[in-house]
Amino acid sequence: MAKTVMQKNTEFLRVPGVRDIIPCALMFIGARAQLMGTFPFGLALFCACFDKSAAYLGITALYLGLLSAGAGAGAVKYMLGAMIFWLFIKLCSRAGKNLCAAVCGCALLVSGLAMTFYGTASMYDVLLLIAEAAVCAVMYIVFTNASALLSRSRRAPSQEELVSLAIAAAVIITGTSGISLPYGIEPAHIAAVLAVMAVAKNTSISASAAMGLCIGFITGAQQGSAIVMTGVFGICAAFANLLKDFGRFGVAAGFIGGGAVALLCLAQSETLMLNIWEVGIASAIFVLIPGRVHKKLGAYFEPAVSDDVNIARVKEYLSSRLEECAAAFSGLKEAFVSGTEERADRCDIMVGEMFDKVADRVCRSCGRAQRCWDMDFDKTCKGMVSLLGVIESEGVLCRENTPLQFHDRCVRSGEFISEFNHVYELEKAQLLRLGDAKRSRDLAAVQYGEISRIFKNFAKDIEEGFDFCTDAEERIISGLDAAGIIVFEVNAAQSKAGKYEIFLRLGAGYSIPVVEKVVSGVIGCEAAVVRDSSRGEVMLVSKPRFCVETGMAKRSVQAQSGDSFCTFSDGDHRFWAIISDGMGSGEAAMEESGMSVRLLREFLLAGFGAKTAINMLNSSLCLKLERESFATIDLLQIDLMTGVAEFYKIGAAGSIIYRNGETQSVYSMSPPAGMIEEVEAAGQPKRVEDGDIILMMSDGVTDAPLVRTEWIKKRIKTDCDSMDKLAAGIIDTAIEKGGGEIKDDMSVIGIKITEC
Repeated sequence: MAKTVMQKNTEFLRVPGVRDIIPCALMFIGARAQLMGTFPFGLALFCACFDKSAAYLGITALYLGLLSAGAGAGAVKYMLGAMIFWLFIKLCSRAGKNLCAAVCGCALLVSGLAMTFYGTASMYDVLLLIAEAAVCAVMYIVFTNASALLSRSRRAPSQEELVSLAIAAAVIITGTSGISLPYGIEPAHIAAVLAVMAVAKNTSISASAAMGLCIGFITGAQQGSAIVMTGVFGICAAFANLLKDFGRFGVAAGFIGGGAVALLCLAQSETLMLNIWEVGIASAIFVLIPGRVHKKLGAYFEPAVSDDVNIARVKEYLSSRLEECAAAFSGLKEAFVSGTEERADRCDIMVGEMFDKVADRVCRSCGRAQRCWDMDFDKTCKGMVSLLGVIESEGVLCRENTPLQFHDRCVRSGEFISEFNHVYELEKAQLLRLGDAKRSRDLAAVQYGEISRIFKNFAKDIEEGFDFCTDAEERIISGLDAAGIIVFEVNAAQSKAGKYEIFLRLGAGYSIPVVEKVVSGVIGCEAAVVRDSSRGEVMLVSKPRFCVETGMAKRSVQAQSGDSFCTFSDGDHRFWAIISDGMGSGEAAMEESGMSVRLLREFLLAGFGAKTAINMLNSSLCLKLERESFATIDLLQIDLMTGVAEFYKIGAAGSIIYRNGETQSVYSMSPPAGMIEEVEAAGQPKRVEDGDIILMMSDGVTDAPLVRTEWIKKRIKTDCDSMDKLAAGIIDTAIEKGGGEIKDDMSVIGIKITEC
């Protein structure tokens, strides 16, 4: 069989052409194969593989093959069965494989019964007909599997497909029987030996033995020695596979060794249908076949798309992601342990409990307690509240700052003032501890919530983040085959962002430009080789649609700038730019902004979403214990595949987008990170196009001149040849417009978008 066997049934009946020569020849040969005096193989081959729009050619070839094999009048039965199946296909063109197999068997049964009852037949003939119909149905599935495997682009064949291919090949080989050469040599036996050697060299030992058994059975059944030939070919295939590491000579020697073992077991050479000449000729032909033919055949049988490879890639992917997460959490841990002093919070004092404690300590043993707390309760409470107002404003109660009427009414005023100061300080310290603990618990809850979101996103990434593209793998194999490049392995994956990664293991002599061209044509975007090893292992990735050019500049008030910034790209063709402005200037501000940029970068490279990364950073700044720690966050994400940009501004200065002479601004709508426990990290999406320029700036630039950013919008229209030049020029102009004085740290990132 060949690829031309499987043709589309697009016409009712058509004019014959050159493409029908090989299918008709195979049809003729297959019809000659017989089993116990019956010829079911030809009908099954016609039903499974032949183009039904040229059915008259197939039926003719079937009839001629049957006549040449001595079927005689019985050939009419198979012709009628072929006509019945042809009518069924024309009426039910969408029938499945199993239904077609059943119809194929039933067509032979119906036509056979018609012929049987037309003449004279015994019960044995009817039972034989039923068995033949069952064989015909099974062979339909066998031929369908084999034909589909041969006609589509090469991929990893299953054990079922290999066995089907072996049986189909054995049927075709058997169809050539009857041709004899001098010394009793039969070409059919030579072809069978060659087929067994080929599968033994290029498959596993189990597949080799299984295919050897099938070829031996079909070949032997033609001459009434099916059992013997089955065992002989199975043993020879296993021996040949064991020595395949020694190349073609090893396979041939293994087959001959297996034959010798079989001959010793049979004890007489007459039982063995093969003779020494046939095995010798087949071995010589197998050894003399060019190496490139064996390589192509080996590449075909070797799994090109392996589930084991896919599993290994998944493990590698998950392992790398978890390592990146570990690095990000390590940075977060450093942020937690960087301070040791307690953080003071202002809390409302629980007045009722404090008044009760003071009264219990001072008034319980006083003779006037009943009068003060029962008869004059309102006056006493008002007096206590006035004392509370004094201690909150003055910091401490003493005889000089308390009201005179208090001293006139309270006979233990000195003791009362002392106890009031003591209880106030105790309550204040307790409430401060409770407030700080509550704040810490709240921040920890925020952290745990974000960690929960992280792992949920990871679970989603594992399920939906990337797909293995089996269709693309098949088309890549087909394209490289057409270009003359042998493919031993291919694995193609596409990320959620649309990025392709293609791993190939190729035979010798491949061309990188040709590989890139074929792969690019398959995936629909330009692909480039990023790794090419001496062992033929090639890694390609799809190129993004957009590229970026960046320029950065900064000026500081002190020697150490309180601004920090960075730009980077991740593995999913996303570009990131970050500016963080710490509180004030100098070393402390530099530490805050530097930590913010470093943590954000680690989180984003680890695969966290922008919102999650910002929330994690905000909670870590809130937990800085030695002092208040604030930092602005200006984060830009650009998807280089789709051209969608998102701005995340947490207390940051505005940004400007320039396009074709027009500008638009993006502003912040939330306070700096570290100021409140939860920030609204909402992205502002924008579409970017070829030639767009984006300016990100700290507030030292936007607040320097009195006119704010209007001068920047004018400057960007006239000075955008180089992003480095544009960034430096904007800072110089800001200083000039600010009177030549740097009042705050200044940072600028210029980004130009171009199509790659």
